[in-house]
Amino acid sequence: MAVRSQRTGRPKQDDKALRLLPISDTVSGCRAREFPADVLAHYERLSGQLWLPPQLDAFGKAIFEGIGGGRTTWASLTGPYGCGKTAAGILLWQQAREAGFLAVPPLSCMNYDEFAAGVAALAAEQMPKEKSRVEKLYGEILTGGIERIAKSEAERHDIPVRKLRKVFEAQLEHGRWAPDGHSHRLVEFLARLGQLSRRSSRGLVVIVDELQQLLGPLDVSSLSRLREFVWGMRTEQSPCAVILTLDTQLEARLAHWAADLLHRVREDSPALQMTAVFNRGFPLWLWERLTTPNGRPGQVLPASAVSA
Repeated sequence: MAVRSQRTGRPKQDDKALRLLPISDTVSGCRAREFPADVLAHYERLSGQLWLPPQLDAFGKAIFEGIGGGRTTWASLTGPYGCGKTAAGILLWQQAREAGFLAVPPLSCMNYDEFAAGVAALAAEQMPKEKSRVEKLYGEILTGGIERIAKSEAERHDIPVRKLRKVFEAQLEHGRWAPDGHSHRLVEFLARLGQLSRRSSRGLVVIVDELQQLLGPLDVSSLSRLREFVWGMRTEQSPCAVILTLDTQLEARLAHWAADLLHRVREDSPALQMTAVFNRGFPLWLWERLTTPNGRPGQVLPASAVSA
């Protein structure tokens, strides 16, 4: 993606140049849970410095058209490290918001419960009138198993249940604890949050950034949790879209070890390779925007440079 220069008008002498970032940094679910307003402001700043390429625009519209069709909408964005997947996710988040959806910006998480914690906080921040309902929903689903686990561990280690419950609740609140490592709670939470979001929007859009970090080591256990998440969401009839960003190495490994999962995610679902965005037409498209910040034609890019 590209950083904009000036949106409107001529630049003033005292205008500060926008700082170019080598990559658009993503935010963890833990930070989103603790500082949701700051995280949204961070992504809003980044989205204001990016342009939406035509391929990504079409990709986003295809995702949004499928929401509410009787099942969860899946989408995947693939490319090597540093090619702009997070920036693309930020643009899709802004595009979804402008289209009337409750959208959660890219989150990079170590487990499914951390992702749920981040989604809950950011959803509540964006729906102030529904904040109490979102928090109640999160509490019912994500903290419901604490009592059972606290009692079991208390008996095993001869520790008061009350003390363990407080420790578990504090860790879960900040997204630093996954009760059993499974993803079924996230499935239920996203499905019900999607239904709740219809009270004030067209539906829910969430973006799982850096899927490889969520999975951890690609073994039987991590694939089992991913399979539970994918199949679980596919059975839910919720106005919800889940967008995954993954690098090409993980894509190849999934194709080898879990081809059925990759197929389920992409079956009748939008999928975009970042190489399709950065094609031979991208330099000219970018140059036109860099040289026409005020809507007036700028310097023409030489044909030799376009075809180089």
